[in-house]
Amino acid sequence: AMPSAQARERSVDLKKSESTSPGRPRVSANAYAERGYTGEDSPRLGKNQVAFDGPVTMQTLHQVIQNIAEGARGHNGFIYPRGDGYHILFDESEMSQYFGAIRYKLSRQNSGAVLANALKIGKISQNSSNHAIWTCLVRSLKFSGVDFEHAYSILPGCADHVGAWDYNFEETIVLSHTLLLVPVMQFFSALKPKLDVKHGTLREHGAPLLVVGMIGDCVKGPFFNEVKERAENGDMEAIRQRDTLLSPSRLQQKFRGFVDALIHACPLRRRLRLDATLVGAGAFGGAMKVLAQPFANSLKGLALDRRDEVNYFMFPPPAGEDFAISKLQPMEYGVNLNPEEGLCATSGADDILRVVVAGFDPVSLAPHGMKNRVFSGEGQLCHATDLLARLTEIEGMFVVVDVPEGCAWESPAAFFAKPQELKTKVEESYKTVRFVPKSELQDYKGERIIAKAREAPRVWNGDAFEGWTLKGPTGFIRTWQEILNHFPRPDG
Repeated sequence: AMPSAQARERSVDLKKSESTSPGRPRVSANAYAERGYTGEDSPRLGKNQVAFDGPVTMQTLHQVIQNIAEGARGHNGFIYPRGDGYHILFDESEMSQYFGAIRYKLSRQNSGAVLANALKIGKISQNSSNHAIWTCLVRSLKFSGVDFEHAYSILPGCADHVGAWDYNFEETIVLSHTLLLVPVMQFFSALKPKLDVKHGTLREHGAPLLVVGMIGDCVKGPFFNEVKERAENGDMEAIRQRDTLLSPSRLQQKFRGFVDALIHACPLRRRLRLDATLVGAGAFGGAMKVLAQPFANSLKGLALDRRDEVNYFMFPPPAGEDFAISKLQPMEYGVNLNPEEGLCATSGADDILRVVVAGFDPVSLAPHGMKNRVFSGEGQLCHATDLLARLTEIEGMFVVVDVPEGCAWESPAAFFAKPQELKTKVEESYKTVRFVPKSELQDYKGERIIAKAREAPRVWNGDAFEGWTLKGPTGFIRTWQEILNHFPRPDG
């Protein structure tokens, strides 16, 4: 039977979407058919044989990522598969001093909790190779739903941290230089905070998009404050660590390294639209005046041309002395700052290779998306695209969700005040989009779904630090975090 008009308006079922393609070809077509995937089942092309005529397809993205991964592996890099994507460390030699320090601290029992436990149970040793240590770190990243603001006790109300951090300084540096590349289909046009349906459209057929998760350096909260305090007391190791975290040079290294690899992965070249958020600013605590211009300067001298377009997203918009497009001259490619269409706009020709670079969490995988949050770039990508399905290999579906009027903190100043003083404002109701595990809505026919913040008041911008609970026609809908961690379905 055909779904009702109401159901078609309120949901997109990936099992029926012709735009959804299978993931990595290492899984057979039959295996994907059993999971409900349909679409482009063509065998993977050989290296550097991307079909560059006609529209960009998921096959194009898979081949581009494969070329990038093979290029990294052939040029002193490490790769690790994650669902349909890869974790990639592009150049082991750039991290050699940090790997050396990790081994030294393993011998002194001064590593982070993750590697200390791996050493204890014999997964690694003090003499393990760089690749073995890196693999252990990457494998430790889980879909826990715990973000760095909670893990680092940054938010008011978080318990004070006791004992070793999960990752010490050198381990966080190695992880922050590891990018996550995933080919996805984008079903909600233009990413903006809240994913309000007034500002976008839920499409029946998705648009191919290459997602690049880049980890920023956290320069606030107890973890960084420990380093800063030791540096202020003259500790030379801490001074080097502080200066490393505050410098934009590694951000440039990561951004330039990826874009250069992307260009070389497409030898026949097609038009490129690169949307890049300023990784390290915002919640990470980095200063716009320190990061903005160096971030854009990273691409100077690369083989981008007049066919290409780079859109930078920096909020709040940087002051003129902190960022100017004119300072990027000479350049042949187009550059925009905060274009009105928004992040990952789907307008334009279908032969454009669309790529987005967004800040991802340093301590777990997609924690905002795991808990139905859509205010960060990572959260928006989790619920405007099928990213979570491609990472977890669990089917999902897009639904329209009603967020009722509610109470929110008046401002960041009110929320972070010590002691807090409850000052609130009214947050208007709106409709938004979420990508939910399909198993939670097996018989969904377009009934109303309501979102409720797990903790009141909401954040000043309408977010909810503890996530959102969705309630549908048959009760509560478990989040990706709850499904992946085998939480029972709540009553109600």
